Amino acid sequence: MAFKTKFYLLSVVLLALGLRLYRLDVNPPGLYSDEAAYIYNAFSLLETAKDEYGKFLPLAFQSFGDYKAPLYIYLAVPFVKILGLQPISIRLLSTIMGISSTLLVFYLAGIFYKRKVGLIASLIFAVLPLSLQFNRMGHEGSLSALLVLAGLYFFLNKRKPLYYWFSLILFALSFYAYHDARIFTPLMLLFLVTVKFKQIKNEKAKYFWGLALLLTFLFPLLFNIFNSSFWSRPANTSIFADKGAVAGIEMERGEDSFYDYQPAAFIHNRPLFYFFKFMENYGKHLSSDFLFFKGDSVQIYQTIGSGLMLLATAPFFLAGFVQLFRKNNGSLLILVGFLLSLTASSLTRFVPSASRILMVAPFLAIIVAIGLIWFIEQVKVLNYKRVFIVSVSLSLAFNFSIYLHNYHLHTPLRYAKEWHYGMNQVYREVEKRQSEYETVWLSRDTWGYIYALVYLKYPPSQYQPRAKLTDLNEYGFGWVKSFDKYIFDEFPPDLESREKILFVGQPGDFWGKLNKPLKEIYYPDGKVAFYFADRTSFKLNDE
Repeated sequence: MAFKTKFYLLSVVLLALGLRLYRLDVNPPGLYSDEAAYIYNAFSLLETAKDEYGKFLPLAFQSFGDYKAPLYIYLAVPFVKILGLQPISIRLLSTIMGISSTLLVFYLAGIFYKRKVGLIASLIFAVLPLSLQFNRMGHEGSLSALLVLAGLYFFLNKRKPLYYWFSLILFALSFYAYHDARIFTPLMLLFLVTVKFKQIKNEKAKYFWGLALLLTFLFPLLFNIFNSSFWSRPANTSIFADKGAVAGIEMERGEDSFYDYQPAAFIHNRPLFYFFKFMENYGKHLSSDFLFFKGDSVQIYQTIGSGLMLLATAPFFLAGFVQLFRKNNGSLLILVGFLLSLTASSLTRFVPSASRILMVAPFLAIIVAIGLIWFIEQVKVLNYKRVFIVSVSLSLAFNFSIYLHNYHLHTPLRYAKEWHYGMNQVYREVEKRQSEYETVWLSRDTWGYIYALVYLKYPPSQYQPRAKLTDLNEYGFGWVKSFDKYIFDEFPPDLESREKILFVGQPGDFWGKLNKPLKEIYYPDGKVAFYFADRTSFKLNDE
């Protein structure tokens, strides 16, 4: 690799590092409940080698009933050990994954394309809103994407025979990283087997033992496959759980019966319904609003005024996508990788979803790089080419500066509540006051038990015997109503008659009876987030 290439690549990696570390301790503005669950389960493993429910070294973490993939939590253990139960301890791991992915995008693109494509692709990935959004929060998708990306690189790199075996281990580990990989990775491996079928026929022993290695690493996961609880979350969120599907099919068949239309069952049936629903969901991930303007409707997964990609990259993305249909050894892989990345999310009811398609980020970056290089190559006059490159650079820089402005200034103010801002302050105050009360009652709008465990550093050995989750709701989530002296539920109507209870809730939780709160916690924009109160804080019935 030439010195100039090394210098540019190092510059891109340093840029990726700076963008992902800058103000990471304060932005995102709160600690989301999933992040809190990662932290506490890592802490529980560190202290007891068990999860919060007392299961020894589990391969699926029950958490809120959604059974999180295990690898991210295990990798978080040393971060929690060194940094403590803080947001940065869980986010730094994701940040490292994102920086590593920036480097791998360069090397993967370099297998099939010129170095300049790899450099531009790594730069695009470094500033891609989709990757930045998730690399700056604790999310398993960053780990899953890195493992698959590394697996592809080592599988396709033929420099050393050992790379093949290493790639299979990485692919296997992706199954333990995030649920979307359990769909993406098998499909990608099937594609790789198809395109390398002739080579496999000539090296049967090598690929047979490769399959054996892959299955060996996946064998522990099989124990959970037959556990119905393990599938509760996917079962509740998939398109196959749509209760309206059967009712709609029956209604359409009933309407056909008015006309005595015999083939109704061939037109109105579940397979066709699910097929069209999948295609509809798939198309939503390709909408301009999702890609360039609004992004995910879940506010912790979006930045105000931005989609998954910078708008300035749109023409290069379209041009690059067209170029994938031209003959190139890597074009088919990039195209298939892009298409498969949207599959897992399209099988769910809640679409479009940025969190379930993080695997697409490297492919988006490479496609944009291919398109940009193609545009540059169309400009034949050197001076015009320079003007074009400068113009593109300025437009990308301007677009990205707007994104950063919105990400660091507007989004933390507007979405503080969605990020569960204020829980650290709440439990600092609880620690000060709880000795004066027999019970601390926190409303459901204080986001539940997991924050008490994290911010009070509640001993896992004491919590595990008490851990009890309610029945799961229609979305596959449960609730812990209480443990120790802490209650997490709706407030009772007779607040003013409850003695020796400290109430903590949002302004709308107090039945309109709050008169003089003991303490207020504020959002960054100055609005009240939470009130502290006891029986002396409420209006009497005769007032």
